[in-house]
Amino acid sequence: MESISWTHKLTQRCIDGTTAMPFPKNVSEKLIMNDHSSLTLVDEETETLYECAIVTDPRDENLRYIGDGWFEYIASKKFAVGSSLIFIYTIESRMLYVTLIERT
Repeated sequence: MESISWTHKLTQRCIDGTTAMPFPKNVSEKLIMNDHSSLTLVDEETETLYECAIVTDPRDENLRYIGDGWFEYIASKKFAVGSSLIFIYTIESRMLYVTLIERT
């Protein structure tokens, strides 16, 4: 099963839930090629599932963001600025596994 992984360092805007989480460009390209409009986010710590929309950037049709369920996930956690999230997205199953790496 094909998967793509990446890491994202958390900023205050991400933690506040005031911005959607952007996909890296190479991931956005895969989402476009496979016509994905939603995914299931899996919190690896709690195994909680969040149904998320995949949102197109209104200024650039080649960029995608994690919408809807992303904000529920953020609200359920206590993140610190500078911590990182590891993402693993499996293309066929549309599952996005997320692991928190605390700032040290």
